[in-house]
Amino acid sequence: MPCCSAWGCSNRSEKGFKLFKFPRNPARRKIWEVRVKRKNWVASSSASLCEVHFDPSQFETKRADGIRKLKPNAVPTIFSHRRVPTRRKPPTKRGEEAPTMLNPARSHSDHTYSAPIKHDQPSSSESDLEEQLDEDVAASTETVPCTAPFCDGLSQQKVSKLERKVKKLKANLHRTKREKKALLHRKMKQESTIMKLFGHDQLLALSRGGMRGVHWTASTIRKALRLRFSCGASGYNHLLQQRYPLPSVRTLQRRLESLTFVPGILSQVFDYLRLKVSELREKERVCCLTLDAMAITPSIEYDASCGQVLGNVTIPDHTGYATHGLVFMLAGVASRWKQTVAYYFTGNSLDGTVMKPIVLDLIRRAAEIGLHVIAITSDMGSANRAMWRSFNLLAGKHCTQTVNKICHPQDSQRWLYFLADVPHIIKNLKAALVNGQVITLPDDVVSASNFSCNTVSLAPIQDLANFQEPLDLKIAPKLTQKTFAPSHFEKMKVSNSLNFFSNSVSSGLHYLVKEENRSSDYLATAWFLEACNHWFDLMSSRHPVMALSRLQPKKYQKAVSFLHSVIDLFKNLKIGKRGDWKPVQTGVIMSTTSVLEIQNELLDAGYKFVLTSRFTQDCLENLFSMVRLKNPIPSPLAFKYALKIISVSQFLKPTVASQGSYQLDDSDFAIDFLDQPVPLMLPNSEPELMEVQLSQANAVEDFNKAELNSLYYLVGYCVHSIKKNNTVCLVCIGEIESPTPGSHYSGTLTGLKEYKEGCLAIVHVGDRVFSMMLEVEIMFRNISNNSTFMAAVNLKNLLVDKAEKLTETVQFLKCHDIKRKLLNKYFGVRLQIFCKSVRCQRSKEVQMKKAGGELGSKSMTMRKLVKHLK
Repeated sequence: MPCCSAWGCSNRSEKGFKLFKFPRNPARRKIWEVRVKRKNWVASSSASLCEVHFDPSQFETKRADGIRKLKPNAVPTIFSHRRVPTRRKPPTKRGEEAPTMLNPARSHSDHTYSAPIKHDQPSSSESDLEEQLDEDVAASTETVPCTAPFCDGLSQQKVSKLERKVKKLKANLHRTKREKKALLHRKMKQESTIMKLFGHDQLLALSRGGMRGVHWTASTIRKALRLRFSCGASGYNHLLQQRYPLPSVRTLQRRLESLTFVPGILSQVFDYLRLKVSELREKERVCCLTLDAMAITPSIEYDASCGQVLGNVTIPDHTGYATHGLVFMLAGVASRWKQTVAYYFTGNSLDGTVMKPIVLDLIRRAAEIGLHVIAITSDMGSANRAMWRSFNLLAGKHCTQTVNKICHPQDSQRWLYFLADVPHIIKNLKAALVNGQVITLPDDVVSASNFSCNTVSLAPIQDLANFQEPLDLKIAPKLTQKTFAPSHFEKMKVSNSLNFFSNSVSSGLHYLVKEENRSSDYLATAWFLEACNHWFDLMSSRHPVMALSRLQPKKYQKAVSFLHSVIDLFKNLKIGKRGDWKPVQTGVIMSTTSVLEIQNELLDAGYKFVLTSRFTQDCLENLFSMVRLKNPIPSPLAFKYALKIISVSQFLKPTVASQGSYQLDDSDFAIDFLDQPVPLMLPNSEPELMEVQLSQANAVEDFNKAELNSLYYLVGYCVHSIKKNNTVCLVCIGEIESPTPGSHYSGTLTGLKEYKEGCLAIVHVGDRVFSMMLEVEIMFRNISNNSTFMAAVNLKNLLVDKAEKLTETVQFLKCHDIKRKLLNKYFGVRLQIFCKSVRCQRSKEVQMKKAGGELGSKSMTMRKLVKHLK
């Protein structure tokens, strides 16, 4: 977006300032250009001025829509370079002599150069004084020799003294001008900073010293609603007590009363959205319609805001009590905007065909306000698949052609595409494997990759988890036993499934086959996991690096070819013993086909790249996480209120909710730790870390081959992090990196984790560095067994100091202290791994105690024994 054209002003619309373009009328445009007062400057077609340069009287008032709009004859008047208009100095009266200094051309009648300067009418402004001083200084610097007779007796010493005085005054004048310019610049900078924090209405409230009678703008109301939702009632009231310029709680309630937000299509939201769409560019009006449901607690509640009883099913042709909230949301494709446009209460069962007229009605309303819905995204639930069938969509094993689109209801020249949510697909794939289903790969894939078997199962992944469980340094750190048996809410997390379908797990299976003599049958599972991981990255890209773009033709063609191969793979593979067709196959084929056709359409229309994550349900999942903030399963009324506040305030960032159940305690603490006369000192008695005796035997006894490979990869990660985040030279990095990558005996896992064979994107470290870090790891393990280890203060610094002392014989260049940086980074990561290991161990102990809780007393033990005797 363009910047303000005024001199010294850098305000932009991104900073919250409203910009006004120069008038098209030539006469008024010339007036604005003159007011800007930039030398040899002519306003371009994109030139604009921000609202700061207009007096409040230049804006229209009492507008019903609340838009800040200039009057037709508005003129900018507030600029930092404009002086206050000054009155013209009156001419010297006849018969009076003008004051002079050393310029005989100005006076020949009297020696007035040493007299004080007098004026008939002294200037009333700073500008008059500056102009007068400039004239006097200029006159005083004209060193014209005096030839009049009355100058014969003038002392040359007095003349020199006055000249020095004038020179000093002139220097002071120039310094004052520089200081004034600096103060004006600082003032504008401070005003700009304040304008970022507070709006015009908030500044008005601060200047008035009270909040009564202030007309709050929509932006301030939106900001207040975000604070109210995130801080809660007590936090927001505390801000009001501290005299922050914010509207009262009652004001917020009154502003929300005008938005009814009853279940169904939100017509009022479309009316408001029309104003927003008018400001969007043509490409930004392309959007995706997403729909999803979340569970709510069955209940009957009275909503006083609309006089309606909530808790029954509201979707057409259905009755009963509500157990789910179904939400429809529009989300931008080219830019990140989203808006809830409809919601319904539904029961446990839903006929998906009733959603077809709702979807068509939403598309029609969107087209009427200037939006183009290009795609519809949903999960693969039975109701959504029924909706697909009502649109005559088809994707299956025996169909000759996949039908993933229909003619657009509002534009016969375009298509309307349907997609299954990619994160839901990856969760369903993981669930299929965890539930014991076997995936059979097609024969052409098996022969092309030379696999020894054609099945993908859970057994190799479970074997990898069991193999690395006793290891401190794991091959696939995010693969745990909890991954195979998640809780109800853990199943909803996409990250849990991505820990399953990851490059680390695939590399770990390759390592088991290559170094631990596991069956080569594991390679088929490793290949499938890696293929699913790459497919998910392409289908949910959030950065231009992974986006589909024709700017790099080779990379683009490779990505498109891979997506076509995934379609062929899921058409021909079999899931389960009988090999029945599964909904997840339909979802993969439908989504991949739609994305390939959508990206062709958008790239042909002039888009530089397509971020495929804009066609997922991320926006809705983010919304649901905020609705669940106070209660994981809210009541119908709580669901409606949360949805209303989030939609109005556009607040979709997660915050930490308070879970306390005690009464509010507003008393003060006895000590104010931020207002102490002296800094608080830490205790002097720090636990001493045990001394470590090292030998080469320690490395052989405590480490197996897998842990050595994991340690090598971990050290390489630390070196990569130092290169990326610290200021180091190439010479220092050359000392710790390996000159021959891939030659180290513990570098097998690092080579397997390369995304592309031979690309060497992962750092390989030298033998000297690895030997040093092996000694450091042995030291860490011996010290961590000490009982005082976790009680130490500044633990990481103590470990770094002890490691430096232990490896003092290993020296590197001192220019950037690369050795200490490496140790500092290593212990930072290693302590995180240690804490995670201890946390998992303690969690198991707690679960074991809970499992034996029935034998916690004699009576319970006797009761259990009696049951066995019976």
